Amino acid sequence: MEKIRELITSCQTLQRNKKWYHWHTNVYEYIQHDLKIIDMVEKNVDMIEQALTQYLDEKRYDPNKTKSFIKEWLSYGIQLLSKEFVPYSHEMEFPPDVKEVWPLFFDEKETTFEGYDISYQKTKDLMKMMREKSSISLCDDPDILAIHKDKKCNCMYMCSYCEEMEDAWHKKVRSMYATPNNIFLHKNVQSEFVEKWCSTVHSFHFKWPPTKVYYQGSQYHVSGYKNVCITDYVDMCAHVKETRKKYKQGGKTPLQCCDELCRDIQSTFNYISANDSDVTVFMKLWSKMDMIPLWIAYDKARCNEILKML
Repeated sequence: MEKIRELITSCQTLQRNKKWYHWHTNVYEYIQHDLKIIDMVEKNVDMIEQALTQYLDEKRYDPNKTKSFIKEWLSYGIQLLSKEFVPYSHEMEFPPDVKEVWPLFFDEKETTFEGYDISYQKTKDLMKMMREKSSISLCDDPDILAIHKDKKCNCMYMCSYCEEMEDAWHKKVRSMYATPNNIFLHKNVQSEFVEKWCSTVHSFHFKWPPTKVYYQGSQYHVSGYKNVCITDYVDMCAHVKETRKKYKQGGKTPLQCCDELCRDIQSTFNYISANDSDVTVFMKLWSKMDMIPLWIAYDKARCNEILKML
């Protein structure tokens, strides 16, 4: 994993050294910079595959043997599931086997452990109730209501009094119903729970490795935006091809072509920290590894086409 961390650091250093122009964009320099990152990743594809395969094989047969792995596995699962409970976030589409990978968070009988609330479904139901009660029309706190009392809205679209009052009410509702030992809602107890769980439970059955998630995000449909989770390789190849149809459209300037470049490779290495745990690095790259050669083929060719236009 250390070689992968070195690559992550190199890619991010190269990204930070990119020149940004406020009054114009130098397409040539921009494309050359993208090609440097693509080339750097391309030269290290075999190294990435070998490192991920080695890590996978080491953990495949009995991941319970390594306590550090179990801690990282637990922490990653908590962080993944906690994303849905961030204020103002939308319901997420999780991998199809998430219940098999982190079964303790989906156990209907054992919803607590040593005083910690660990049930994902229980937390989800709690958040639904909290969102319903967070409507400012239900606020009965005189101090919060006083924020806007006898004051006209100071803006037709974004009144600061309305926002301050709603934020205060949301925080109060959260404090009223969210128990302080809920591992998904309170980051400060997550490491405590992990340490206690690992010191108490010595073996546990779970699925390893998890299903690969090639793409996770929102896609626009006729009926509106829809959460999408792509786990099939063929479907993901079709998705990559669809997102790059614009490369074949003519009548565009080099700058327009530059602006519409897909940057999956750059974003993949931007969203991984060299300080992330081994499990986190593995999970974030293992799902992307199959697509990197395809991204390189499409995007490197497109960059060279843009250079020929200059």
